[in-house]
Amino acid sequence: MLHHRSLLAVAVLATTTFAQTTVLPTSAATVGGSTANVFPWGTTAYPGMRIMCIYDSSHFTGATPPITSPILITSLKWRANDVATTSSWVGGTYPNATVRLATAAVDYTAASTNWASNVSPDVTVVYTGSVTVNGGTGAGVGVPGPYHVTITLPTPFFYDPNAGDLVVDTEHVPSAYTGGTLPALDVHIPGVNASRVYASSMYPTANGVDSNADVMEIGYTTPAGTPATNLVIGQGCIRSYTSFYEFFSSPANFDLAGTGIMMIPASGGGYVVTQGGSFMPVGTVQTTPTALPLGDDAEVVQPLTVGTFVGPSGSWTSVAVISNGIISQAAGNTLVAAPNPNTMLAGPQTGFYSQGDFEPVGSPTGSGTIWFEESSSVITITWDNVKSWNTTGLNTFQFQLYPSGVVNMVWVSMTPLGANGGLMVGYSPAGPSLNPGGMDLTTLATTSLTLGTTDIAPLGLLAGSRPILGTNWNLTTVQVPATGVFGVDIFGVADPGIMDLGFLGMPGCQLRTTPDVIVGPWVVGGATHNYSFAIPSQPTLIGFQLFTQSAVWQVPPANAFGAILSNGIRGTLGNV
Repeated sequence: MLHHRSLLAVAVLATTTFAQTTVLPTSAATVGGSTANVFPWGTTAYPGMRIMCIYDSSHFTGATPPITSPILITSLKWRANDVATTSSWVGGTYPNATVRLATAAVDYTAASTNWASNVSPDVTVVYTGSVTVNGGTGAGVGVPGPYHVTITLPTPFFYDPNAGDLVVDTEHVPSAYTGGTLPALDVHIPGVNASRVYASSMYPTANGVDSNADVMEIGYTTPAGTPATNLVIGQGCIRSYTSFYEFFSSPANFDLAGTGIMMIPASGGGYVVTQGGSFMPVGTVQTTPTALPLGDDAEVVQPLTVGTFVGPSGSWTSVAVISNGIISQAAGNTLVAAPNPNTMLAGPQTGFYSQGDFEPVGSPTGSGTIWFEESSSVITITWDNVKSWNTTGLNTFQFQLYPSGVVNMVWVSMTPLGANGGLMVGYSPAGPSLNPGGMDLTTLATTSLTLGTTDIAPLGLLAGSRPILGTNWNLTTVQVPATGVFGVDIFGVADPGIMDLGFLGMPGCQLRTTPDVIVGPWVVGGATHNYSFAIPSQPTLIGFQLFTQSAVWQVPPANAFGAILSNGIRGTLGNV
């Protein structure tokens, strides 16, 4: 496959337009980064290192000029941190490096420490060999430093911003660096819209996920001809999630101020989530509220002596309160200020989140207090005019816990600037949970959300290649349930757009291809199933759209019809 792709890349390069460049993230194009990091080309401290950065596609579509169509990535550059003109470094060589590029299988906000789950089947080794860190001198603090690492890709990578975020995955093992001094790399956090999965001291296991994605320059060309593309349409069934969240990469995007969310226990377990709830001013529940002794990135466990609350895992005897906007059944959830959906979803304790880098009284001057109040009718925990990190603005919001099990989260006012790593609103029960993807919580004003008692991953479909004339269009059905017996692959020439097949006994399932050709049945032999479609060579087919979807029958059946459907994929045929 790599050999074929390399030949294709050479052929395309011969007929491409002139080379162009763009900077990731776009916010760092003309200014020095806000911080620095030594990963991946600035340290010799670890026996091995792997750094996977996932850049949101908006860095391409929002570039100058915008990149809204497929490109062929031909080179990668990393930028040295912005340091004084009196600072210099010698540089050297990493002899055993590998670089992979891929379209992300998940949004950058959902990046996880499971390396494979972050990348689509198009993941490609674009470079192996030594990497040179060039010597240099700083251009001045706040001034973009020089690009000190440049890799020209022997295997260019075809990337379509419309298909997902971009993954840049670097690895070197052993880290047998030779040479002299090294600079830190430039990192730009404000508005970064990116994630970094990193393995250093725990290599090859990932240490964690954060937002410290490096500043890079991407060199690319625009292919001549008509690119073949894939587009995921719809979603598979049957799906059930126990958690939810909305991640606001910038506090300026927070749109829940003046509203509230009400979580009502469902009869069979889980919650029905809708808009609702109103703020209770401090002192409403108790004449003398308790000021919680919380500093920056701190946690306190407050016993319940009068109030009662029954959560998904039983009665609470206390409330663990974290200064960064998290309450949970017991201590143990993250104290890290910057929110990350995967950290929430892996939390050991049932938690409710309005998370950001909040600094209560005792941290910055002029910040407010986090108050605890309880009565036999309600428990409230209130962030009362609490500052965000590195800003003068104030935040007021509240959690309300009722004996019935109802939970309200209510926001009065939120700082539009200054939070470290954004803000996140959400909920997750104790222990690992599946990632449902982020949602727009303002839709709760008109449509409620139902959370289940257990996570069920929907049947999925991924494209392993693009539908290029004269090649095989390779596809993979994933998350096939263990109860699956047999399946079929469906191809069609149109998307009927039927968003709910409840009338056929398949509630929650979508039909995203006309059933013009049905291939199978095939016997379920594991959690994945591979299939392909031979694309003819006729030039007249350029631009033609082909749709596909998988169906799996289960025993016992999951619904009255007996089958579940994957998401659909629309393939647009092209010659490059």
